Amino acid sequence: MIMSKHAFNDPAIRQRLEIRGEPILAEPGKLFRLETATLRMEGRIVDVSYGDMPLPEDSYFQRNTIELAVYRK
Repeated sequence: MIMSKHAFNDPAIRQRLEIRGEPILAEPGKLFRLETATLRMEGRIVDVSYGDMPLPEDSYFQRNTIELAVYRK
């Protein structure tokens, strides 16, 4: 689960989202991998830009660019 800085650093939000998968802080250059019995997906976070509306700082993405590659096992 790719998370904003706000969600990653807020224990209540993080705990609620962890049931969906391993928490990954959205930061440029971050690599991650997801696997099933027959597939492997490798990802890299290329760019992260947060919105500036009057919400908690770094709580939502204006833009989040991710490169994905999927392979058969």
